[in-house]
Amino acid sequence: MLANYLHSLSRLVIIINPLTMFALFCSYTSGMPVKEVKTIGSKTTIAVAITLILCVLGGTHIFQLFGINIAALQFAGGLSLLMSSLKGLGEQADNPLPVSGNIAIVPLCIPVIAGPAAMSIAISLTQQTHNPLAVSLAIVTVALILGVLFYFSQPVCRWLGETVMNIIKRISWLALACIGTQLLMAGFTFYIKV
Repeated sequence: MLANYLHSLSRLVIIINPLTMFALFCSYTSGMPVKEVKTIGSKTTIAVAITLILCVLGGTHIFQLFGINIAALQFAGGLSLLMSSLKGLGEQADNPLPVSGNIAIVPLCIPVIAGPAAMSIAISLTQQTHNPLAVSLAIVTVALILGVLFYFSQPVCRWLGETVMNIIKRISWLALACIGTQLLMAGFTFYIKV
């Protein structure tokens, strides 16, 4: 159980990358009141945990019901992630991302944090380890890490300063664009081989 938990935790931390998500969270919540930022952070954290645990418990069956395989999820998710990342890279450094309505679920939870990459990893980890409890505990651990980072996002962003945060945001958007490209190519390669 412990080995499966640690394996799952390491894979999820790599794919979700809490520091990148922290920078993106700061970008999306820039200029919002502290109370609203904390509320969005809490909702996002809970939504990420629920989304990924649902993937662990029934992701394969849900996608099969709609005739969706992992390759299609990777392709569509990679395209979505790549497009949003390129939009983030194109934003002016001093302008926050445009937001409307509640951003906790869309875009923060899905597709940014618990997007296709995280969903497919959660499903594949469950299939590899045959231990949904270990994978679920790893998901909860990552969600708690995100929750702490999001809760303290405003003081940390102020402490780091605008220049450092802009550098972190640009690198984060670039990393997400690369992950989106990899997902897109993985899905595309599956269909080329068939």
